[in-house]
Amino acid sequence: MTLIGVGTLSGKKIAAVRQLIDHYQLNADLISLDVPSGVSAMPLSDNETREGAVHRAKAVLAENREVTVGIGLEGGVTMIGDEMFLCNWGALADRTGCVITAGGARIKLPETLEKGIRAGYELGTVAERYAGEKKM
Repeated sequence: MTLIGVGTLSGKKIAAVRQLIDHYQLNADLISLDVPSGVSAMPLSDNETREGAVHRAKAVLAENREVTVGIGLEGGVTMIGDEMFLCNWGALADRTGCVITAGGARIKLPETLEKGIRAGYELGTVAERYAGEKKM
């Protein structure tokens, strides 16, 4: 049986990987490991966000020798022109040295969120504040 390790303790990210395992009926167990991304807490570019995902996927393999496949998921922001967008990257690494990455959709952030990020806050913090103000 394959052991897949995901480099996060985030329940939502773990659930997303679990959903894929179940959907594709993979003969695999899943564990989560708290591993570093090797990048800033709030990645500020596609490159940095992708790098964080790759670091997490490789760190899972280094952390647990029984893991066959490491998964890293990282969220950040990126600039396109003078606009800030949410970005996300995923990475899969295996014991042969193969690393596969993929990026997700880009979503333009409201100016309020962008200002908070530029002030040095993480996206989750400013998003919670924004949602509270908008009573979402």
